[in-house]
Formats: sequence, C-alpha cells, structure tokens
Amino acid sequence: MVARSICLLLAATVRDLLTDCDHDAAFDATGLELVLNRTTEVATATGFYWTSGGQYAEFTGTWDIFHLRNWSSGLTSHNRETWAQLCEVLGEDDEYARYRLDLTRAAAL
Repeated sequence: MVARSICLLLAATVRDLLTDCDHDAAFDATGLELVLNRTTEVATATGFYWTSGGQYAEFTGTWDIFHLRNWSSGLTSHNRETWAQLCEVLGEDDEYARYRLDLTRAAAL
C-alpha cells in the first residue's frame, strides 16, 4: 500500500512541478524515469520524464529534482512487486534497473 501511495504522490508532484500548482493548466507528462540501485535497493527519480508526444525532458529546478528524489526513495526492492506493476522496464544490468513509471496509471490509484 505504501508503494502505491508513493506512486500516486509522484504523479501529483510531477503535475504540480510542471504546472506550478495550477490544476487548470495543461499537463502532458506521461512517464517518470526511475532507477533502482541494486546495491542500496532504493529507487530514485532521475529528474527526467516523458511527454505524451514521446519527448524525453528534464526537470530544470534543483528543488524539483530534490522533491522527486525524496518521494521516490520510499520505492525499494522490498516493495518493487507493487510499484513495478505501474512501470515499464527500460533496461537492467547487475547494478541498476531503469523504469518508466506510468503517471496516468499511478494517478488513477
């Protein structure tokens, strides 16, 4: 349950960051990049996201990335079974697994 709540919070945070908390503003982010470090077993938001047009974009504010990383740190290998259901695996190796969190699905929780 905690992992699902964190995914919902990440989706809401992305929206707030991109719209400056104006909930009537246009919003086109569809995915948030997460990387799971296999050594620490903690997922981290990288600061990159995807738009509905497929553009890979970066959050520019230091505080934006800080907030996303702070929230995402609750996603771990211990609760991956839950949050990974909302993600597409983009690549894996011995050290890291890279994911695309589906913000639309995460927000619908």
